[in-house]
Amino acid sequence: MKHPLWIAGCLLLSSLLQAAPLQLLPPVQPDKVEDLSHWSKQADLIAVVQVIDTEYRKVRGMPVEGFARLEVLISYRMPKALKDKPFIEVHAKGFGYDQCYYPEFANEGARLLVFLQVDDKGKIRGMRPSCALPVYVTQNSGYALLYPIGGLEITNMQLVKDCIFTDPYAWQPMEMLTSQQIERLVDEYAIEIDSANQRYRPTLCIDLTDVREQLLKLEETEKARREAVENTDP
Repeated sequence: MKHPLWIAGCLLLSSLLQAAPLQLLPPVQPDKVEDLSHWSKQADLIAVVQVIDTEYRKVRGMPVEGFARLEVLISYRMPKALKDKPFIEVHAKGFGYDQCYYPEFANEGARLLVFLQVDDKGKIRGMRPSCALPVYVTQNSGYALLYPIGGLEITNMQLVKDCIFTDPYAWQPMEMLTSQQIERLVDEYAIEIDSANQRYRPTLCIDLTDVREQLLKLEETEKARREAVENTDP
């Protein structure tokens, strides 16, 4: 596999917020990271979730304030006060590409890996792209992160695997892509193209079984968080 020319993160543009598929966008210069531990260190809550519903106030059809209700499927880190709750609510307010508004998914909804924070008022908030990283079902009924991840270049390429996605949300529409962009996706990511339906499906992923230790480095980040708390105790 060639060194990737990266795709911008999913869900970064507000104009795509209400679309059911999580769409890849044209290439941009990515941040290079070995793993996602830089997000783990800052997150109060890390989990794989599904969007159940959203309650947003909208202006001209675009969300400007409100919250999304998410069901937690897999919990990697969860505040004690939230462990017994059936859902979590992620709040957002204002405009900006980094605001975390979730799409209104049809049916059971897509799955997302989220890194979230609890503010001083006890509300859960997040920032893009780390609040909405696409997770899809694979042929072996497991979960995998779509690759590339949120416009990030993961330098540990040993984590990247060939995947056959069976999740319907893994299919991406091609209407917004130029022929040059499609050629690049084929060349760099070996995407599968369904010409009849004008869509394509990624074939590279990071399996969630590799996420906890290798990608998030949770044991290291938990130790760092404990040490930080101990050093700030009076």
